[in-house]
Amino acid sequence: MKNSIIYCRVSTKEQAELGYSLDIQEKACIEYAKRCGYEVIRQFREEGESAKTIDRTQLKLLLDFISSNPSKAKVVIVYKLDRLARNMVDYTALITLFSKFGIDVESVTEQADDSPAGKLTKNMIAAIAQFDNDQRRERTVGGMKEAVLEGRWCWMAPTGYTNSLDEHHRPIIIPNEECKFVIEAYRMAEMGIYTKTEIAETLHQKGFIKLSKNLIYRILTNPLYAGIIKISWFPQEIEGIHKPLISKDTFYSVQSLLKGPQLDFAPKGDIGSHFPLKTTFKCPKCKCNLTGSYSRGKLGKLYPYYHCRTKGCSYRIRKEELEKMFMEFLDKNEPNDTLFELYEDLANKTHNKSHNMTNLTIVKIKKQITVLEEKKKKILELLMSGTIDPDTYKTLYSDTIEKIYNLKNDTKIVVDDTFDLNGCLNFIRGILKNCSKLWNNAQPSIKTAIQRLILPEGASYGESGLRTHKTLLLFNRIQLKKFYQKHVVAPRGIEPLFAA
Repeated sequence: MKNSIIYCRVSTKEQAELGYSLDIQEKACIEYAKRCGYEVIRQFREEGESAKTIDRTQLKLLLDFISSNPSKAKVVIVYKLDRLARNMVDYTALITLFSKFGIDVESVTEQADDSPAGKLTKNMIAAIAQFDNDQRRERTVGGMKEAVLEGRWCWMAPTGYTNSLDEHHRPIIIPNEECKFVIEAYRMAEMGIYTKTEIAETLHQKGFIKLSKNLIYRILTNPLYAGIIKISWFPQEIEGIHKPLISKDTFYSVQSLLKGPQLDFAPKGDIGSHFPLKTTFKCPKCKCNLTGSYSRGKLGKLYPYYHCRTKGCSYRIRKEELEKMFMEFLDKNEPNDTLFELYEDLANKTHNKSHNMTNLTIVKIKKQITVLEEKKKKILELLMSGTIDPDTYKTLYSDTIEKIYNLKNDTKIVVDDTFDLNGCLNFIRGILKNCSKLWNNAQPSIKTAIQRLILPEGASYGESGLRTHKTLLLFNRIQLKKFYQKHVVAPRGIEPLFAA
């Protein structure tokens, strides 16, 4: 009596409805083994896996079994040969492997022995299965391409969306409850002051548990959120019919920030929420950055200190003293209304000059885009006339589209007519007029940003008080006075803001 192994597989619900269910296959294989006088020693049931590849869980277990027990089984029984493989390469590889172990493959529903005619029959059955599989794939891909051109996303929905069907039972993605986190991620990224790690941590605190730094990057670089479908099948961007979560301007703005130099306000290593000034203040003795730690008193109470990092340096200062002194510095050097008016005057003059240059740049860019749009039409005409082949068309078309995209993106970098300079200046006034309060109540990363904005080269504090090397222009009246006197001449009869 020959030992046999039964292998059953079903990949789709439709196959089960057509009578290929695992139970039906298994029952038919067992009855076949009884009729042939075979003893069934193992059964392998493959559920929900396609035969397009041999990388299947139960099939790998079957192969491991026969390699570990090379002479135990003599026959592998299948309901149909296409249960084993649906392409000639895999089918031939499996048959060759089974032959090395002296194992025959027998089908319950297809009579084909090991004679030359039987082997030919098996090969023809496998070839027909592959042909059927290839046809199905071609129809599926063709249908997906048509759907994409209509603006439909046919794959698994990204974070923030759910796969669904419209009223015509066609695929579409719709926003779900996670979309608010995607919108918030783009809002924070567009500000340009948060790292991906900080965005992930903030959203995690707000309830987005599964978020990570890598997922944040995938979210921030996916054009689908702006209603844009971009895949390798087509060189052009396709307008999606799904509801976008962000605007295209926001998406392109974030891409520019991701590709360009990053504004790294966060210090290296732990920010240290209890010692925010350690990244800004330096030791007055050896000029090294300060750090922070707690000292335990005689009664066990902890006292926070800023102190020098240098081994052997004894400089240290109480945390409360240094931070109080820093807030007093912010209050004392708060720009007054006269300075703000002067700064706004300079900003308006600079903006008007830049705006005139911007208009000329935009006109030049638009002319270049018009030329490229005409080139795109001519490339299509060359394809239609048969002058160039489809591959050449795709290369030329893609190159032209990329150039147009880059030029359009350049226009987003320059200032346009919608820029609200007055709103921006009012925002700056609100921040700098309340700088000490904002610093005192801000998150650690924002505190660091304010410190580096006001004191870009840091400061030190010793017996002579606070010593700064360089401050923000609005915090330095002397610098601002010299700058104004150099670039702006007061009209005759008007008293200058600063006395000589």
